[in-house]
Amino acid sequence: MKKCIFAGSFDPITIGHVDIINKATKLFDEVIVAVAENPEKQTMFDLPTRLETVRKGCEGISNVRVVCHQGMLYRLLKAENAVASVRGIRNGVDLDYENSMAFYNAKLIPECITVYIPCEKNLEFVSSSAVRQLIKFGVDFKDFVPKGVEEIISKKQIIK
Repeated sequence: MKKCIFAGSFDPITIGHVDIINKATKLFDEVIVAVAENPEKQTMFDLPTRLETVRKGCEGISNVRVVCHQGMLYRLLKAENAVASVRGIRNGVDLDYENSMAFYNAKLIPECITVYIPCEKNLEFVSSSAVRQLIKFGVDFKDFVPKGVEEIISKKQIIK
């Protein structure tokens, strides 16, 4: 069974993330979506909320498993016996950043490859940070998150 890991903070999950996840499911037997817990990173949503929204966003995708992950990605890749780390690419800036991470992952776990999956053209400007800005300023964000995620986020009373 070929497994991959798509890791991120998913703060919050967007329709762009789900686009990448759906594409990855066509390439791998199992896609493990790893919601990263990084104590050095300030997130808008706590870990339980991010896990809940990712599970909601992946609802109905049969070969996806959502996990929580803390620490270096290469350890999770090894523990899960994954053959690839999947990274979504929107533009050249993303590619430059992801190439740096791929370099270190290749040094730490050479048997695992990084697979870049480009997003659809109409999603290249969708990002978690942009969605957080919409939420922060009370602007409608439902078109940029998976169905059902807006209700979860709205219940958290983050919207000002």
